[in-house]
Amino acid sequence: MVRLMRWLGTRTTRMIILAFLIVLFLLNKPVCVNLKGAPTDFSGLFDVSNWPPHAQMPQRLIRQLQGSSGLDIDERYLFVRQLGGGREGAVSLYRDTSTGGLVAIKRFQSVYRNPVPEPVYEALEAEEVNYWPAEIPATILLGGLALQPGEITPLSKRRLEPSNSDMLPALDYFLVRGCSLSSTSLTWHLATPYLGKGTLTHLAKNLETRNLTFSDLDESLRPALHRLLGSLARFHRNGFVRKA
Repeated sequence: MVRLMRWLGTRTTRMIILAFLIVLFLLNKPVCVNLKGAPTDFSGLFDVSNWPPHAQMPQRLIRQLQGSSGLDIDERYLFVRQLGGGREGAVSLYRDTSTGGLVAIKRFQSVYRNPVPEPVYEALEAEEVNYWPAEIPATILLGGLALQPGEITPLSKRRLEPSNSDMLPALDYFLVRGCSLSSTSLTWHLATPYLGKGTLTHLAKNLETRNLTFSDLDESLRPALHRLLGSLARFHRNGFVRKA
């Protein structure tokens, strides 16, 4: 054991170990890239050949930007402000004129991996749109679809156990023309309910002013944390993981 520790402590040995780890990383990197770029398999949640039915599709799949801001979507969604953005897209706050309420609409800008279901492809008619973001079918299948206000339709053939009520439903999904540099390009969008209670940053600032003990914090936040971890556990039990 003493000899082994001395051998591991030499500079040459450390260089050999580092080189070995680098080689392992390079050998596994193509596999990771391939997995990351692969489509998400939802076949366990729905019949791929028969989804979505016409009744579970928006009346219009292609929308236009308009309005004085140039960011309104048709006459239905009026732009309020941008909420945030990242590598995969940007989320903005809109007012839905059909209900008067606020919704969050995500504009996707990353590479789309999942093939568009045949009914959606046929509804697009002459438009050559072959792929869409995995987040759209994931939201619809795991959270339900609420094309009509107050009516959430679970689409999966088997519900996530014990409940999927913590998953946000999809309110609408569609393509918008002219969101990128090309005026003819089409970009996928997803509308979900807007939860206006703030972010973790807002929560932290609020808690700082309340002088709560660790016991008070635990009692206040533990139920929400359990719900979050429970949703993730159900998500993982059904064979899904979040791709970074």
